[in-house]
Amino acid sequence: MRASFSSWHHSTSRTEFPQSPTAFSSLAHRFPTCQNESRTPSPTQVEVSLPIVGRRQRLDALHERLDALRPRNIGYPCNQDFDYEDLFPFLSYSINNVGDPFGSSNYRLNTQDFEREVVTEFARMTHAPANGWWGYVTAGGTEGNMYGLYVARELFPDGICYFSEDTHYSVAKILRLQHTRNIMLKSQPNGDGLQRPSRNPAHPP
Repeated sequence: MRASFSSWHHSTSRTEFPQSPTAFSSLAHRFPTCQNESRTPSPTQVEVSLPIVGRRQRLDALHERLDALRPRNIGYPCNQDFDYEDLFPFLSYSINNVGDPFGSSNYRLNTQDFEREVVTEFARMTHAPANGWWGYVTAGGTEGNMYGLYVARELFPDGICYFSEDTHYSVAKILRLQHTRNIMLKSQPNGDGLQRPSRNPAHPP
């Protein structure tokens, strides 16, 4: 879970999208559910229809597999040292913090008071100007990057985004979706410093 906030006082890859009808046709074959024709249920779909006993066995097997993998789960920025047991009772509720956490919501099963505390703490840690910031808790880093780049584009519609080739892979995708002009900065072979900028031919200045 990430917090994203923006200051009104001061503003602040590698996955490719298909570019041609042929590419979209190829994508449709990779994701057959996009097509209208009827299909024979896949083995995965059949397994979903297993009786309760079969489902319980699958869940037990999943738990066993994850439990065995956890001690050796390295190389990715995540923390295994947590205990969510105190939160288990709240899984019985359909909680949804839809809307502005600093506004009102017509969905009463929410935790927006906690959300306000989280973004307030982030504002304090980053020395955001008093009464000059807003934010919300995102579902993850990708959404945080997306909102930050969206605000930047709205504030500076003619701006150019510079980013490192080693930045999070979501940045290149978001820039493409937003049609934001951008320049990727090549990293040195050893990972230090930046090489001469490489312009994105799809979005010239």
